[in-house]
Amino acid sequence: MSRAKLLFKSLKARLQTLRLKWGKRLLDRPPPPAPSDRIRSILFLRQDGKIGDAVVSSFVFREIKQARPDIRIGVLCNNGNRRLFAPHPHIDALYHARPKNLWDYWRTGRQLRGRYDAVIDPTVLLRNRDLLLLRLLAAPLTVGYGKADYRLFSRNIDADGLHFAEVYRRALECCGIACADTRHDLPHDAAVAARIENFLQTHGITDFTAVNFFGASRSRRFNDRQIRAFLTMFADEFPQRRFVLLGAPPFNAQLSALPLPNNVVCYPANDVLETAELIRRAEKLVSPDTAAVHLADAFGTPQIAFYREDPQNFAHWRPQSPDAKILFYKNNIGKISPATLSAALRV
Repeated sequence: MSRAKLLFKSLKARLQTLRLKWGKRLLDRPPPPAPSDRIRSILFLRQDGKIGDAVVSSFVFREIKQARPDIRIGVLCNNGNRRLFAPHPHIDALYHARPKNLWDYWRTGRQLRGRYDAVIDPTVLLRNRDLLLLRLLAAPLTVGYGKADYRLFSRNIDADGLHFAEVYRRALECCGIACADTRHDLPHDAAVAARIENFLQTHGITDFTAVNFFGASRSRRFNDRQIRAFLTMFADEFPQRRFVLLGAPPFNAQLSALPLPNNVVCYPANDVLETAELIRRAEKLVSPDTAAVHLADAFGTPQIAFYREDPQNFAHWRPQSPDAKILFYKNNIGKISPATLSAALRV
């Protein structure tokens, strides 16, 4: 990385720290007094659109309704993760906010102000727009993670290195709900399942390895040159094995432009449930994206997952399945070579 880029990143980080510091001073105020009666409604904040978080926490709705069917459950989401919440048998109300849109946060906060007894938001890094939303919601009980120095949060889960499934389990305990089962609970769409079945039949595929080359951030994405090298390895070393490349709206055109070997096909997914169904049907998943990793966890699909060497992040978002093999890299995912993946595929 050039010196200019390093200086820019350093300046950007300092400005972010300054903005968050002043935002906290302005917006961090204690919640209103808690009511004397027990909780009757809970709102989950998932407006960040993160798929992995939605998958990991999917058990909470089932567990709440099993323990307290009378509790009204609301979820604030965006277009990125909406399909995992709607339709849902255990969610009573679904709200939508565009990511990073201050007006949507303000509008939603005013709309829902005082309507929920408890709000659960375990986001690690809170932006000022998140603080504004929490303050506007004015819930008597607000549960956070690692927020001991915030007055907005009336209950805080303060333990390093917890997997986020455990964070959500403890958040339910803060609301008076005992939870022993943190197994994922994902929606099933019969129309999506039929589309995937038709795709596999059309290509004569029964057993296959699902491959995702793209993570959420640029540092977790393979470039075209690297992808071509992996495709060559699939053709040369595993000619009898079928591979299905997992597309997504931002990457479908890029994958479609690649020359594919005879044993590789691409599914240009436009719906996260299509990706989920392919992972459910796969013999194995290969992915640097934690959303796909957690989907594989949910379905018990063996997987090869790529993680950057970051102990804290890995503790929070590691796969929980014993069938997961982890390939670590330091800073650049491109350091994972076709030979490294080939060896892992043979195990």
